[in-house]
Amino acid sequence: MVRGILGAEDMQMTIDFNNPSQIRTTAATTSYRVDMRPLTDTPLSDVMPTPSAQEVSALQNYYGQVQDDVDNVRNLGNGCTCGYSDAGAGQAIENFKQTNPDGPIDATQIYRLIEAATKDADNNAAGGEFKDLQSFVEKNWNRMDDKARAVWQVYYQQVMDSRNRGKTGIDHQDYEQMLGKMRQAGGIQDDDQECGEYKDASAGAAIKKLEGQNPNGPISGDQMLSLILEATQDMDNQAASKEYEDLSKFVQKNYARLSPEAKEIWELYQRNVQQSQAEGNPGIPTDRFDRMIRDMTKIQQRNQDASGKYEDPSAGDAIESLQARVPNGPISGNEMRRLVLDAIKDYDSQSTSTEFSDLERFVSSNKDRLSPEAKQIWEIYSQAVQNARARGEQGIQEGDYQEMIARMRDVLG
Repeated sequence: MVRGILGAEDMQMTIDFNNPSQIRTTAATTSYRVDMRPLTDTPLSDVMPTPSAQEVSALQNYYGQVQDDVDNVRNLGNGCTCGYSDAGAGQAIENFKQTNPDGPIDATQIYRLIEAATKDADNNAAGGEFKDLQSFVEKNWNRMDDKARAVWQVYYQQVMDSRNRGKTGIDHQDYEQMLGKMRQAGGIQDDDQECGEYKDASAGAAIKKLEGQNPNGPISGDQMLSLILEATQDMDNQAASKEYEDLSKFVQKNYARLSPEAKEIWELYQRNVQQSQAEGNPGIPTDRFDRMIRDMTKIQQRNQDASGKYEDPSAGDAIESLQARVPNGPISGNEMRRLVLDAIKDYDSQSTSTEFSDLERFVSSNKDRLSPEAKQIWEIYSQAVQNARARGEQGIQEGDYQEMIARMRDVLG
């Protein structure tokens, strides 16, 4: 037990090193002394036993897990899972929204979404995960084609069967059978990759290389370009089919980690893939592929040339990417939200200083282009900045950051 005068109150703290998550503080008699003098002259080592190596290890592991949780929340970026019943399902849905915000939803996409939301081991595939997925499907039913709806019906029926047996999860054998039925209903090719392997060897090698070099941090434009090149430069003519499917699965899982430049490069690749698929090509024709790579390189060069115009690199990338996507005309609420979160989600704690300054200059120069929703999004961010500055902080703290994201989502519906 450690006891001392802590400002306005005399607080007593008790730590059980065998259960480090149970840390109790209790207020004792009220005191308005602000001195930090010890209550005894006896050395602390004499009144508090030195913890054993096992106790220290337990405490370190606990705080390591806490830090991992904080990092995971921060890495959500555009995909905050606050408001969902299940964090894994929420992350899968938010990632899907970023990779396909408005377009049609086919059988393969809904299959992967369900699998990504339910494949963890928390025994919630018929509980909170289903609740989150059902809410998403109800809102986007008209975007789903007939085969996608058939895939959903297979999952829905399995959930009902599990619930009738009083279960919130789906047994492993039933789950694997369900995935097979979903693939059959959607006409999805059943090969060795669907449960974790890769359809294309070169794409798999490129993904594993990037994961080894950068397992958790932001994915830069250079890394995205290298990933696409290494995955598609072989001669098997699969850049618009198997290679794209492997890369798409990786991007959907890690979208929140993509820098603005990486997102722009990925979207350029997507457009070329869609054009080739519409023509019935499994690959991207050589002339189109070469032009695509040149355009990707131009994106890098453009951002590099513009870097001197901005105080903060991530804010500059976000602004340049927005201007490339929407060079003229109204700026929507979704675009403003993406701009703000892309600019501030790095780890330099500048969201109230240099990042805000760059964004403020851009907004001031483009006020007449902001939609009503975009103006609300900007005001939410500005208020979070003002609150942080009032506390003398250069960055927005985690709790305020998540609250800001939730308020933005409320505006956008």
